[in-house]
Amino acid sequence: MNIREKMEKFNKRWSVVSTESYEESFQKFKTRIFNILKDIDNHVTEESITLFCQYFGIEEKWHRQTYGDYSWSTNIIDKLLEKNDEKEFYRIIEVILSLDITSTIGYHREYI
Repeated sequence: MNIREKMEKFNKRWSVVSTESYEESFQKFKTRIFNILKDIDNHVTEESITLFCQYFGIEEKWHRQTYGDYSWSTNIIDKLLEKNDEKEFYRIIEVILSLDITSTIGYHREYI
């Protein structure tokens, strides 16, 4: 049994009714999505980041390491974090899911 089922049974047993507003529920949903996608920029190809930025008409920004030749992006997660409009938030998720995801674990650039 998962935590959701346990809490539903608890709420039913104790007659707990949620007073959470739709906005509060949406904020919790956004937080769960951020927790899942927090490193999404590290798991897509550079070409996908470029396409994402072009699609949304945002400036493509790359952070550079002080030493060495390593750069990284936060373009995707930053765009996701800035949106509070529900439909726009879902649209960004849809675009993210259409990108070339290169890995599921760690930072290896391996296609799944």
